[in-house]
Amino acid sequence: MVPPAAGAGRYDDLPVGYGRCIFSTSIGVVIAKRDHASFPVEDWLTILCYSEGPDDLPRRGRDNGPVRAYVP
Repeated sequence: MVPPAAGAGRYDDLPVGYGRCIFSTSIGVVIAKRDHASFPVEDWLTILCYSEGPDDLPRRGRDNGPVRAYVP
């Protein structure tokens, strides 16, 4: 069971298990560009919440077809 948000002072103060639970229920997809070596992380990494991503993202257990580029 995750404690209510009002009961948490800061995310860093939560036990590791609670932090994992929060992230696993908040992040829908992480998208990384291939050419990331020399650019700041905000230029090549995109993190989307469950409600922000497209409905046809590849998922385990379904025929995902060819991989296509993500365009926001």
